[in-house]
Amino acid sequence: MPAPMRHSPSIIVWIGLLVLESTVNFPALGAVVAGDAGAPSTEPAEQVTIMGMVLNQVHTGEKDRSVFVYALDGPPQIKSEFRKIITEYYPDRGIDGDAARTLLDQLTARLKYFVDGPMADKLEKDATYSARQVMAVTGAIAERDGRKWITVSRCEPTQFRYPDKMLSPDKPFVMPEKDPLVLRLSNRLSLKCIWVPPGRFLMGEPYYMCPHWQEDPPHMVTLTRGFYPAEHPVTWKNQTPYDDNKYMETLKKHGSIFATLHLEKK
Repeated sequence: MPAPMRHSPSIIVWIGLLVLESTVNFPALGAVVAGDAGAPSTEPAEQVTIMGMVLNQVHTGEKDRSVFVYALDGPPQIKSEFRKIITEYYPDRGIDGDAARTLLDQLTARLKYFVDGPMADKLEKDATYSARQVMAVTGAIAERDGRKWITVSRCEPTQFRYPDKMLSPDKPFVMPEKDPLVLRLSNRLSLKCIWVPPGRFLMGEPYYMCPHWQEDPPHMVTLTRGFYPAEHPVTWKNQTPYDDNKYMETLKKHGSIFATLHLEKK
C-alpha cells in the first residue's frame, strides 16, 4: 500500500489562493468596490464662479419649481463652450428669428446649470422680479440625472461684456418696399410709421439677454401680412390723450399699427 502524500504548509496555502481566485473577482488596483461606489467623497468639492442669468420656472413657463443659471462666463471649459456656440450659431450679418431660436436651444443644452443647495429657495424667489442683472454664482458644479448642477454658496451682481457682434446695431435683412407713413396729429405732433413686411421673429427676450418675465417664454411668431409700427416709442401718459383723435381712423385704413408718437422739432 503506498504511503499517503504529505503536503507542505506552503503548498496548501498556494492551493487555497488558487481556489479562491478562481471563484472571486478581485477589483483591479485603484478600482472602486461596487459597495463603495455611492460613498460620499471626504474631499471638499472645488468651488468655481460662473457668470450668467439666474432665472426660474416663471420665465420658461414650466410647472415645476426650479432655478437655474444660463452660464456666459466662468472656468475655462465654460468660456470655451460659450465661445464655440457664439462662433457657430451667431451669424456675422446678424440674427433672425430662426437663428435666435437655434442659439437659445444650444445655450440651453450646453450651458444651463440647475441650482441646488441652501441658497436655491432665495434665488428662485429673487429671480421672479430681478432677472435684469448678470450674476456671479459661486459653488460646486456636477452632472447628475442628465443635468448640469451648481450647489451655490454665494451669489452677487457682476458685470459681463457680450461679444462685439452681439452688441452690434440690428440691421434689416429686407428693406421696406413701401415709403414711411407720416400721420399729422397737430401742429407739433406727428406719427411716423415704418412698413414691416410679413415674416418670422422671436418674440420675447432670450434667456441669455436679461429677459423680462412678462415676455416669457421666447416663442416664434409669424406675421402673415405686413403692418406699420411707429418709429419711436413713448409713455402711456403721452399717448392716451390722443387715442380719440381723428388719426385713429387713418390708422385703421392701413392695418394694425402700434400707436406711438413722434415729437417734431420746430
